[in-house]
Amino acid sequence: MTVPGRLPGVPAVLRRPLRAVAGAAALVAADELIFGRARTTHLGFVPVPTGIPLGIIANGMVIGTLYALVALGLILVYRADRLISFA
Repeated sequence: MTVPGRLPGVPAVLRRPLRAVAGAAALVAADELIFGRARTTHLGFVPVPTGIPLGIIANGMVIGTLYALVALGLILVYRADRLISFA
């Protein structure tokens, strides 16, 4: 018997990372839907996209990852020493 909301056939170890990746993919898809990469304008006969460039999305992902690593480091230091240290 499977419980609704669970991912049948997926090992329990992979469920949380898969949900995180699915959430990030849904966020990027919503961003693309709202601001639209599909919209183009034409300069002569060359189509030019007017949506979010892929480099901007990649840059946001890198900066977000760096913030997450800094937060993880602060959490690890606090759990070890019960002191917030920015050194």
